[in-house]
Amino acid sequence: MSRGKDERIALRLTESSCPEFFSLRSIEDARAFRSELELAERSGAIEIKAKVMVQPPLDVAGVAVLNLAKLANFLGARLRRDSVSEARSMLDTHTGLFPVLTEVIERWSLGHKVRGQEATDASVAQILDAIRLISARRGVVRDELLRRVSAMMFGDSKRVEGIVKWIDLLWFNSIAPSGLDSSEVFSAIGLHKEPLPVLISGPLTVVTSTTVVGVVHPYLGFAPAHITGFVPNPAVLSWRVLTIENRQTFHEFAEAASDQVGLVLLYTGGRPSPSWRQVYMLILKSLPCQTTQAFHFGDLDEGGMRIGAVIAGSAAEAGFTLKPWLMDPRELIGLGYALKPTAESVSSAISRTCRSIGWNDLAIHVETHPGTLEQEVLLPQFPGS
Repeated sequence: MSRGKDERIALRLTESSCPEFFSLRSIEDARAFRSELELAERSGAIEIKAKVMVQPPLDVAGVAVLNLAKLANFLGARLRRDSVSEARSMLDTHTGLFPVLTEVIERWSLGHKVRGQEATDASVAQILDAIRLISARRGVVRDELLRRVSAMMFGDSKRVEGIVKWIDLLWFNSIAPSGLDSSEVFSAIGLHKEPLPVLISGPLTVVTSTTVVGVVHPYLGFAPAHITGFVPNPAVLSWRVLTIENRQTFHEFAEAASDQVGLVLLYTGGRPSPSWRQVYMLILKSLPCQTTQAFHFGDLDEGGMRIGAVIAGSAAEAGFTLKPWLMDPRELIGLGYALKPTAESVSSAISRTCRSIGWNDLAIHVETHPGTLEQEVLLPQFPGS
């Protein structure tokens, strides 16, 4: 039951508020209906309001709720305050690592849903499972198969897929959805439905645990766990490393890059996984810092900017400052592309992420030129070319 305070609530029985009563077909049904109300009245939960000059059982004009707790007990239901109290007792110990849970509990206490869910036993159990999964995946670099991990942790190969909304909420510490699809959310914690290779294009030699392979045009794919290092072409003096969010765009750019010197393209696989980030940092660390620039090309939207933030963090760990490429709305409009109109709240979210990365000029342009654009519509164009 939604209300949590003991207050007198009057409910009139009208055809719109109680169609079940007005659809009763027989006097026996009406007697059964009134008998249930009388039982609730004797329990102290309600008071029956009778019509004047009308004989039972058709005399019910309405009911007054006298005690919500007694009514909930009579109906076998739970008050919201009790559900929220129980949720708080089970989640409070995790608010240190997952501060967003404080806001989840607060919203539930006000009667609001979070990610479409109320404070039920099922939703709390899902959150606890998401906490368990994320805690187990923190610091793990090696990618693993999604359903195997799910089966091993929960005895259900599809359990993790059923709690993706809570993984998204906890991992990004935000009530609002991240804007990433489920596969990208799973990738953030190193889980995939099938093994994903790292796709690389450019004049690099890849050192793996078993062999040394030169990357050929347009690209090669490698199992990230087996990559141990990179050797750049010594004839190249300056380098550009461009990460690309979407597979189709990576393929197009790789095909078009045959005449580019010192250009490394790397497909992020959507949201970069921990193992992908390790490979990315190995590439950057193998290149001369003074003559290497790092760029990222992603969708101009919330999810794309969040992906950029992750890559910017990895670039910083390797000693580089990441720059956006073909993600400036003012520049894109100047190139003749039409942005998709978007809500002010979305533009504000994109702008905040830009500022968190340090892309302050881009943040300003996002605010003055609101809109989104998927990178698949853009033709290949390379930094420094």
